[in-house]
Amino acid sequence: MKQKLSGIGLAVVEIVVGLFLLISPDTLTRAVVIIAGIALLVMGVVSLIGYFRSDPVGSVLGQGMTKGLMEIAIGAFILIKTGWVVGVFDTVIALAILLLGVSKLGMSVDLMRLKDSGWKPALLDAVVTLACAVIIVSISASDAIWMVIGISLIVQAVLDIVVTFFSGKKKDGDVVVEGQED
Repeated sequence: MKQKLSGIGLAVVEIVVGLFLLISPDTLTRAVVIIAGIALLVMGVVSLIGYFRSDPVGSVLGQGMTKGLMEIAIGAFILIKTGWVVGVFDTVIALAILLLGVSKLGMSVDLMRLKDSGWKPALLDAVVTLACAVIIVSISASDAIWMVIGISLIVQAVLDIVVTFFSGKKKDGDVVVEGQED
């Protein structure tokens, strides 16, 4: 149940982000890039502090200094080159949506093999996600890309909610449904 609520919560966030992308894509993109840069800087500082506060052997094995310096470097790059990062952000999002579609396709096949009745909505979700990725990759105008990304996030989120409600239902005796025991 906790996993389903988490999935629904993530879907709601996707819907909100999708709506913001439809209303003000430039502002949202710039804000996300800046927040990511700041978050990486903070994570880098925390990693470095953790590195120097832990024992030397643990520090070396955890590579806290390397992680911290890389996080700081990437965060600083993002903040210094915000315009450039915003310019390639749509391509990164398109790639992320494509990879998400591939992942959803794998999940739908897994559900089908488990004889879970949620495989059909999951397959539809995967196909829609992959179609959105193809459309986003094929569009060249930046504003149109953000509009399609916003719409695709909303559609995917709604389909994710549908899949969440349909998955985990037994079709035959092969799958144990969450919360039920033999």
